[in-house]
Amino acid sequence: MIAESSPPAFVEITDDLSSSPLWNPDLAPTRLSQRTWSTYHIAALWIGMSVVITTYTLASGLIAAGACAQSAQAKPASAAMVNRRTSSATCPRLSEC
Repeated sequence: MIAESSPPAFVEITDDLSSSPLWNPDLAPTRLSQRTWSTYHIAALWIGMSVVITTYTLASGLIAAGACAQSAQAKPASAAMVNRRTSSATCPRLSEC
């Protein structure tokens, strides 16, 4: 029998961190009431970042350098898989998709 785990709770930092030398107002965590992104927003950002012009530039550059079309398509695809694998290791929620 597999025990069901509850989803991770959201955390709000209540301590005053502004005296820390690592604190920056631009990078400070937002309050729970200010967090408006849903799963849709995060997925749209992730997909938008994966379909960027550099992928097409890399593939066309490989073809111009003499690689066959299949190889030129496989290289960015394999790089994207490696990136997804390392991203899911950093953020376990991505592995649930």
